Amino acid sequence: MTSNYAGVIIIKDKKILLIHRDNDPAIPYPNCWSVVGGMLEEGESFEEGAKREVLEEANISLKSMSFFAKITREDGSESHYYYSRVNDEDIKEMKLGNEGQEIKFFSLDEVVNLPLTKSLKKYMHTFMDKIKSLVES
Repeated sequence: MTSNYAGVIIIKDKKILLIHRDNDPAIPYPNCWSVVGGMLEEGESFEEGAKREVLEEANISLKSMSFFAKITREDGSESHYYYSRVNDEDIKEMKLGNEGQEIKFFSLDEVVNLPLTKSLKKYMHTFMDKIKSLVES
């Protein structure tokens, strides 16, 4: 059984939104920062899973999002990443859901100095130019 994942790079004012994962040794990457996202539920598309996770974890209902990247892991499971630009109105109800310690927007310079999940660290490095062009445009 493979576990497919969907995550969203949420951009506002040249910063990206990250969630600080719980400091619980029972979960993968405790006390690390990650993009908002999670595992897909049974029968759920990647897009549906991404939007659901953003709503559950940050209380943001995304109006639109665009495809960013697809990663196929060694076990055959996939991670699909999307991006979405938000404004003050879009995030006026933003709050931490039932997972994580906090959610916060960071500049890319700040992100590289945070304790990141293994996958985010890897993909930030792999896709840095593409992420920079999105954030800075």
